[in-house]
Amino acid sequence: MVRENIPSVNIPEMDEQHQELFSAVTALKDSANCVEELGQIIDAVDAHFKAEEALFEKYQIPNVITHRSEHMKFLATLQKKHAELSTKDEAKEDLSTDLEQLVKSSVKWLKIHTNAYDAPQYGTFFKDGEYIGN
Repeated sequence: MVRENIPSVNIPEMDEQHQELFSAVTALKDSANCVEELGQIIDAVDAHFKAEEALFEKYQIPNVITHRSEHMKFLATLQKKHAELSTKDEAKEDLSTDLEQLVKSSVKWLKIHTNAYDAPQYGTFFKDGEYIGN
């Protein structure tokens, strides 16, 4: 697994999920089954976002409207790209340029999101995976 320099959110399970998502996205460009793997990544991203949002609810984390909105936009972008790649793959078109762009933009989004949303919000409320309040 490729280790990215991702800030900790002070929840080991979430930190590991972030690493797994980065690694999976990065590996897409070298995948022989990229369309299928992108579908699996979308499922993993959706599950990760649901887990994060469950923590928002459970611990009444404030100021999460924009955070949730960013989750929805990224997931929609991945789903749209998956549909485009599926169509191109069925037509036996070369996917390398599309994959390179998708990987680059997704890694950038994940880094920005983790730095701007996840680390500040969770880092404030959690330590070593335990809720410490605000």
